[in-house]
Amino acid sequence: VLIIDRSGSMTGKKIADAKDAAKVFLGYTDERDQVGLVTFSSTVQSVSPLNYMTTGNKESLTKKINSITAVGATDMYDAIVAANNMLLNSSRSNAPRVEVLLTDGNHNWPSVLSDSAFLDLANQAKNKDIIIYTIGLGSDVSGDRLRMIADTTGGTYYFAATSSELRAIYED
Repeated sequence: VLIIDRSGSMTGKKIADAKDAAKVFLGYTDERDQVGLVTFSSTVQSVSPLNYMTTGNKESLTKKINSITAVGATDMYDAIVAANNMLLNSSRSNAPRVEVLLTDGNHNWPSVLSDSAFLDLANQAKNKDIIIYTIGLGSDVSGDRLRMIADTTGGTYYFAATSSELRAIYED
C-alpha cells in the first residue's frame, strides 16, 4: 500500500514530485502485484483498494495519483491504520504485506500523539507481518519516529532532503 501525505505543507513541487515517484513505483509492478493507495491530511482516504496491476488497473491508479491535491493538517497515525486494515483484509494471505509511507511533517491531527502511540501501532503491524518502509521529506520531518516505525516492522527509513530525491527512493 502506498501511503502519501497530502497535507498543506506538501503543496507545489513536493506533491508533484511525490506523485511522479509513486508513478515510477507503479512502473516496477506487474500483473502479479497488488497495489493500494491511502492518502492523508486532516482526513484519511483509502483512494484505491488493493488491485492487481493489470494495464487497466495501473492506468486507473495513475489517474487517482494524478488527482491528489495538498491541503490540511497531518493525520499520519490513522493513515497507517487504514493501510494496515487494507492489507489485513486482502485475500492474498501468502503475499508479503508492505507499506511505503511518505510524509514531510509530523502527525498533528486530530491531536498530537506520542512516540509510544506510534511504537504500539508499529508493533501491531509487526505482529501481523506488515513491513512499513518510511520516507521523510525535508527538514520538518520526525526522522526518529519514522526510523522507529520502519525498524520495528523490518522496513527501512529513507530521508529525502528535497522532493527531487524521491524518484530514486521509490526506484530502490
